[in-house]
Amino acid sequence: MNVRDWLPPMIRTWAREKQRIATGCRVVPPSSADENEGKHFDGWPSTSICASMFEGGRGGPVHQHFPEVFEGEALVIWRALVGAPIEVFEVIHVHYLTPPPTHRRAAQLGLSERAYYNQLERAYFYLAGRIERADWAQNTVQSPRPMISRVARI
Repeated sequence: MNVRDWLPPMIRTWAREKQRIATGCRVVPPSSADENEGKHFDGWPSTSICASMFEGGRGGPVHQHFPEVFEGEALVIWRALVGAPIEVFEVIHVHYLTPPPTHRRAAQLGLSERAYYNQLERAYFYLAGRIERADWAQNTVQSPRPMISRVARI
């Protein structure tokens, strides 16, 4: 199975969660949202600065509806990004959290479009290696890649 088949959907899940945390909103299909125009207010963690500004802080009402900050595949990507080289961190953030077109994304990083895509490809393989290593070492994450026998037959 190719890295591009299983990794980008996981990163998109992480990006949705990251945007939800930053904005307090989770985008939902317009048919399921009433007056909120496709967004559902999730609330802010009670100890954050945003909670102090928008919800009255620790003493005010807390309207928090998300059980964890990151969970599932978003948590796997977040763990893989911890300690990543700055080039990996930046290109993943820009590619998945900044609106298109690509030439603007590349310009934010000071790269040509070709260099941008090369850096993105390297970031994919870095993350794939980190996810696979976490699976082998801790058995906390089930690898989305097919398991290959570790023992060579002679």
